[in-house]
Amino acid sequence: MKQPSELEKEFARLCVRYKLPVPCREHAFALDMNRRWRFDFAWPEVKLAVELHGLVVVRAASGAQIVRGCHGTVPGMIRDMDKRNAAILLGWNVLTFCQNHFSGDAAIAMTQRALVAKGWRRIAA
Repeated sequence: MKQPSELEKEFARLCVRYKLPVPCREHAFALDMNRRWRFDFAWPEVKLAVELHGLVVVRAASGAQIVRGCHGTVPGMIRDMDKRNAAILLGWNVLTFCQNHFSGDAAIAMTQRALVAKGWRRIAA
């Protein structure tokens, strides 16, 4: 298993804080398609996955914002599209977040809503 990024560590902490069901980390899927894809976080029993994209935004001399990092390149975006399309064909719902979704509770709130839509109910303490 690869070392978790800071974004992945934060999402894992939020899952605990918000008492979400424990997700599988680095969940492999599409093995029958001879692919080695993995979801960052997954709830296989309901086919829900979360992918986290750490985007590096820099300013060009013109002041324009430029996205760096593997998810911000054309080949990276194409790989992400292929992965998401395969997941959809296999019946998965995939939520994708970047660091901007962590400035509030957007990432965890959306994940909660998706889990509820899939039938999850928080157990009262």
